[in-house]
Amino acid sequence: MKGGFVHNEVLLGPFMQYFQYLSATVYREYPVGPGTQGGFIDGFVLHGSVRIAFEAELSPDRVLRDVEKARQLKAHYLFIIVPESHIERRVKRKLAQRPAELGPPEICVLPLGQMLQRISELFPNKSDVKYQK
Repeated sequence: MKGGFVHNEVLLGPFMQYFQYLSATVYREYPVGPGTQGGFIDGFVLHGSVRIAFEAELSPDRVLRDVEKARQLKAHYLFIIVPESHIERRVKRKLAQRPAELGPPEICVLPLGQMLQRISELFPNKSDVKYQK
């Protein structure tokens, strides 16, 4: 895998493990197009009929390309995980510069802990849900 330890294991690892736990199909470094021409998305998950793209970013430099890769994969969601809130703000500013577009993917940019919370809300582990009488 291309990224270093922080990129692969700290930022992406928990999400790939969570979706494996949910019995989703999980890919790391998933090719976007034929061969290596289209590049790779850091993580790609098929959870039922939902297509989810993951990118871990340490700066806002590549986020517009991340959106294009997620679109090419017809992802419903693009989750961009960042290590700190100041990078989150910079990434969101960069994304705000792009022309307004309709349709997928839904884009979420958050630091690691907040992203873990958001993912668990959107895709809950059914066995963890407690039923009240």
